[in-house]
Amino acid sequence: MGGATRCRSVVVVAVAVCLASAIAAGAPGRVVLLTWNLADGFPSGAEVARALRFALHGLPDDDDADSLPELIVFGVQEARIRPRRAVADWIRDAVNDHYFAERRTRYDVVGVATSRWGQWVPKHVRTWGHHLSGVVVLRRASSNNTLARVTTGTSYCRWWSRGEKAISAVALTTGSGHRLCFLSAHLPSANMKSRVACLRHAFRGGQLGPMWDGCSARFLIGDLNSRTDSPTTTANVSDIVAKCHSWHDLVAQDEMTRALVGRVNSLRGLVCTAGLHLPTYKLLVRPDTRLCMDTSACIDIGRLLKVRDWDAPVADGNCGPGRVCYDATRPVSWTDQILFDPDQANLEFVAAVHAIHSSDHLPLVGRFAFTLK
Repeated sequence: MGGATRCRSVVVVAVAVCLASAIAAGAPGRVVLLTWNLADGFPSGAEVARALRFALHGLPDDDDADSLPELIVFGVQEARIRPRRAVADWIRDAVNDHYFAERRTRYDVVGVATSRWGQWVPKHVRTWGHHLSGVVVLRRASSNNTLARVTTGTSYCRWWSRGEKAISAVALTTGSGHRLCFLSAHLPSANMKSRVACLRHAFRGGQLGPMWDGCSARFLIGDLNSRTDSPTTTANVSDIVAKCHSWHDLVAQDEMTRALVGRVNSLRGLVCTAGLHLPTYKLLVRPDTRLCMDTSACIDIGRLLKVRDWDAPVADGNCGPGRVCYDATRPVSWTDQILFDPDQANLEFVAAVHAIHSSDHLPLVGRFAFTLK
C-alpha cells in the first residue's frame, strides 16, 4: 500500500448460506440492501421501520412470500455499540418489532460480522466499541432455506492519521453452488490513493480475494467517501454546479466512484449508483446542524430534509424557500453508495430515505431482483 500506509490483515468476513431450492432452480428472488453511517448515533426502531417501509414500497402489504425479500442486508458504518451481536439483535428487533409488528412475517439473523478499532485507539473509545464496518444478514423465517456454514472476520487498514477503515464481506451460497456476495466498506476520506490502497489491500490478503472472485453476483455498499481530493486541485461544488442545469445533472457527475472502481481489478464490472438523491445534504457542507454561506445566511437541516423539489443548490446567499446555500470551498462528496453487478441483479430502485435525523448521513436503500440458475 505504499510507505504512507499501515495495514493489518485479520480474517475476512464470509457468511455462507444455502438459499431455497426454488431460487437455486432459477426462480426469482428479491434482496433489499440498506447502508447507513451511524456516527452520530443509532436511529430509533421507528426510523428503521420508516426506512424499510420506503425500501418495500410498491410491494403487496401482506405476508406474501413471493413478494417479500428473501434477504434483508444491513451495512453499517461507525456504529457505536457493543458487543457486535448487539448490532445484529438491535437490527433484527427493529425490523420485527416495528415494521412487521402487525404481521406474521419475521426475519432471523443468519450472519453478522463487524470490525472494530484496534489497540492504538484511545482506551475510552476501545471500551465503548466503535464498529467501523459491519454486515448483518437477515433471512425470512418462513423460507425453507438451509444454513450451510458461517465464517466471520475482518479486513482493515490504517491510513496514518486519517483513521482506521474497514471492509467486511458476506457470501451466500445456494445449493447449486451459486454465490451472492455483499461487501460493506468504510473507506478513507484522505484521497483517492488511500481509498484504492485499502481496497487493494483487502482483496490481495486473506480470504476476501478468492471469495469475491468466485461470486455469481456482487454488491458493494457502504460509506465510500467518494470525493474530490481538495477544493484547490480539483472541481469543487461551485465548479460542478456552474456546469449543471439541474440537480439530477449534478448527481450524474459522480466520476470519482467510477474512477475508484476502474482502479481496483476486483471491482471492475460493477455499476455505481449515485450516492446523492434529492434532496440530500452530504454534498453541500460538513455535517453541521445548519447549512451556511455566512453567519447571516443559513438554513437548518430539518428544513432542508423537508424540501422535495428544487434545482441545483446556490451560493448567492439567498436561502429562501426551496433554495439551499452551500459552502463553495468544500469539495464534492458522494459518500454512501450501492454498487452492483448489472449482469446478475436487476435494479428495482435505489434512493435515500429522507426525514430521518439520527445521523448526519441519510440511509441509502436499494432493492434488487435476481435469478440464480
